[in-house]
Amino acid sequence: MIINGISALIYLMWLSTLVWLFIDGRYRAFIQPKFSWLLVLGAAILLLYLHSYLFRPSCRNDIRTGIAGLARAGILILPLIFIFATYGQGLGTHALTNKSVQGADAIDIPRLFSKDAKSEIKPGEPISLLTLVRNMEALKDQRVIIEGMIYQDPVMPPGSFLLFRFGIFCCAADAIPIWVIIQGDQPLSLPNDSWVRIEGLLQVQPYLQKNYPVIKADKIKEIPTPAPGWQYLFF
Repeated sequence: MIINGISALIYLMWLSTLVWLFIDGRYRAFIQPKFSWLLVLGAAILLLYLHSYLFRPSCRNDIRTGIAGLARAGILILPLIFIFATYGQGLGTHALTNKSVQGADAIDIPRLFSKDAKSEIKPGEPISLLTLVRNMEALKDQRVIIEGMIYQDPVMPPGSFLLFRFGIFCCAADAIPIWVIIQGDQPLSLPNDSWVRIEGLLQVQPYLQKNYPVIKADKIKEIPTPAPGWQYLFF
């Protein structure tokens, strides 16, 4: 039946999309890696639907049921459009300023993040921004290398800016900004959302009864933007 064939095609498109997302970790642009098993489960369910539509006997009295099934399958086209329309459009300074409603100093970093026992720094290698924020007291006065996006807030002194990335608990919808203050020698000539590698000395400075990580940067280098699946940090 043609209706069953169209429905099967839609499910096949979804199955192909799940495989595409799984390749090279593209799904990480949408969900936490520990939930990747959901893609496998979804693929298994789609295979069952495909089997039922392709091998179910056709019947004239089945037209009304087939049309209803086609309508249900057609609704699944909308998420597919969303996936391909939004893939590659990572969160940036717009999301940073919106999620930090009262500004950067509204986030109580020490209470928000638990400490990470694995806080060793390997010479010459970048440290995760999440690890740095979790262990800023333990890593204080050490030289660090960190990578992320820049946000040059107009209220900050020349040469100072935020280096940030987004951390995900479950999916991109619940992403929260994780950031560190960078103090450089001179203003940057790069636009906001540029990706950079920072090298410098980590300090912890108090402000409004809270402690914040600050890096006295002596090296700032622009780097290529990571693939969408590798831009987020995961808890």
